[in-house]
Amino acid sequence: SPPDPSWVPFEYGNPGSYRRGLSTLPHAIAAELGQPHGAPPDPASRVRLEWRLASLRRDADGYLATFETPHGPQAVRARAVVSTLPAHALRGVIDEVLPGAAPLTEALREGIGRKGIYYPPVAAVTVAYPKSAFRDVELDNGFGPLRDLPGFGSLNPRSEGVRTLGTLWSSSLFPGRCPPEYNLLLNYIGGSRDAPIAELSEEELVAEVDRGCREVLLKPDAPPPKVLSAKLWPTAIPQYELGHAPLIEALERAEADTPGLWVCGNYRTGVAFPDCVTFGYEHAQTVLQYLDAERDAPAAPPAALQLVIQPGDGGPMEDWMNLERLRVEGVPMVCLNGALDKVTSGYYSNFLNPELGRCSDRFFTRFEQVFYCKPLGAGRGWLYRVYPEPWQCLRETKRGLELVETYAERPSPAACLERLKRP
Repeated sequence: SPPDPSWVPFEYGNPGSYRRGLSTLPHAIAAELGQPHGAPPDPASRVRLEWRLASLRRDADGYLATFETPHGPQAVRARAVVSTLPAHALRGVIDEVLPGAAPLTEALREGIGRKGIYYPPVAAVTVAYPKSAFRDVELDNGFGPLRDLPGFGSLNPRSEGVRTLGTLWSSSLFPGRCPPEYNLLLNYIGGSRDAPIAELSEEELVAEVDRGCREVLLKPDAPPPKVLSAKLWPTAIPQYELGHAPLIEALERAEADTPGLWVCGNYRTGVAFPDCVTFGYEHAQTVLQYLDAERDAPAAPPAALQLVIQPGDGGPMEDWMNLERLRVEGVPMVCLNGALDKVTSGYYSNFLNPELGRCSDRFFTRFEQVFYCKPLGAGRGWLYRVYPEPWQCLRETKRGLELVETYAERPSPAACLERLKRP
């Protein structure tokens, strides 16, 4: 939709916000997708909260993303995937489908001694002081008294010995942020040259910011600040350090060879809010074009059979649950794995693995054994079945195998052993 005519025209590069802060935009997007901010998770929405991407795989049908969620592992199949994870969260997640992205986290940056893209800690501390606490200084060029803060903010060169990186004069930039007799200051402290900031407590962060404000803006006898918020971001803004461009070029080459997957983020587009929004809007058009082309392409014939070979054999138990997620109704699924008994017999504790237990009860109990051969006791006999024949209990003898009993339904191993004790 076009902007409302009553809005102030936006000039690219100028600071901007909303009346209720920048969170207004993501909150509006969340509401549009059916998950209003602060509301309990809605299964019908297109937003999933507290889902962490654990792995991404690619096959003939597109992509399979596996997430760690409050309700256990969940798999989602998609024709295309757009990742906006920070670079440090990509480690080990998309390596299988996009090996070219590994340098974002693993490449040794010669000359700076770092691996991948660095995200230093930064704290954002918002404080307020009465205007009477500001120095009685008349600014040059007719800007007026310092206490009115007639500008954007201030930056602090490292040579001045002030630990705060810079201060935004929020009450001057955006009206209505505080009472008229106060000034509101948003301070940033930390960064790549002050990583120890991450070890400070909230009280220590506020004290450092207050010390910087007194050195730059305030009178010596200024009162303590009113603290509105103090938030430490352990991995804040990606650093565009020496060797950054080759990393992005390698990513672009890898993406070009992997249709339907886009790896995006502010380490690629610029860290400024308008840059991120502009890139996202423009890249969405690229994704839509891809999906439209996929939709117009001739559809692959439906699968006649789903063949699964040894799921869970030496791998995570999530493989078993993925069978249910991959199941296509109406298409036969054949599972070649002698360990299916482990899932249905309680070998895996339901107490320790409740999700797997529920999956077994509703899904794996529906499987029909087509071929089954399992020893009974120490060489005493076998439980055998070839579909559609009945189940057979066979005794091991010197002359070979001897049929001792048949069953319409699968008997338990204990019942078979009892039967083998009789002639």
